[in-house]
Amino acid sequence: MPFAALFAKRASAVPVVVVTRSSSDPRWVTGTVSIPVAKTAAWSKLSAVGTWQALFTDIVSSKTRKHVGDHWELEVVSRILGGHAHDFLVDLSGTTVALQMAITGVDAHGTLSLSSSGAGETLARFDLYASTSGAIGWFVSEKSLREKQAALVRSYLDDLAKAFPT
Repeated sequence: MPFAALFAKRASAVPVVVVTRSSSDPRWVTGTVSIPVAKTAAWSKLSAVGTWQALFTDIVSSKTRKHVGDHWELEVVSRILGGHAHDFLVDLSGTTVALQMAITGVDAHGTLSLSSSGAGETLARFDLYASTSGAIGWFVSEKSLREKQAALVRSYLDDLAKAFPT
């Protein structure tokens, strides 16, 4: 196979993360990516909350503060969120992760969900809301908040897709 054809074949196999901001409410960002595995395999990886540091390259460190059933309270140090520790409250339900991030001056929450997209593929979708809140929120740049929000969605979906090489 010629080099160009081999490169084209390999490049087309890389999952593409699509991130869009809601036109009706810019506080919401949605990202999607198609993963070449069955939903059960993708959920097995995503629902292993205790191993997220190995899955998501954004997570510098993660410490479980509390874990009861499908509820987790984590202390996460995030590269994208400035390298500071933040509490992540995680609830697992079906094939959906509900995520609330305790970030001073910011209300951030969303869902990361999986659905079958046919022929052994899974569509991963990350919806993330972010808005400044309280007096400290006055000092959070709207531009910086929106950039970090989109980067977090893109990074998590990209890492999830890369966990299942084609």
